[in-house]
Amino acid sequence: MPRIWKCLARRRRTGAPAPCRAAASPRSAHAAACVFGAAMIAAAAQASAQQATATGEVRRIDMQAGTVALKHGEIKDLGLPAMTLVYRIAPALLKGIGPGDKVRFTVARQQGRYVVTAIDKTLIP
Repeated sequence: MPRIWKCLARRRRTGAPAPCRAAASPRSAHAAACVFGAAMIAAAAQASAQQATATGEVRRIDMQAGTVALKHGEIKDLGLPAMTLVYRIAPALLKGIGPGDKVRFTVARQQGRYVVTAIDKTLIP
């Protein structure tokens, strides 16, 4: 196995963010690939942390704009305090849901915006 693949496999297993010792020479191809690999692993870890499930209450729905206003408690995984926030949502997900409904929803941060990817009112008593 080439040295770079061993390095990247080790980093993927350990989650090490920094380049390996073998990447000490900034002109080597190994250094460039190692730094790129570290950036890709960090990006994948950050992407997985950009989704959370929470409960809240539907305040407003705008089917034409594809948005829903949800009042919810703190969402620690996304760093959001308790608030009412307008989220983007596919209108098809809002079937059977209206203002005042208590819901459980999954929200993801996509391209700097919060998007509801799943919403269900049947799970809330």
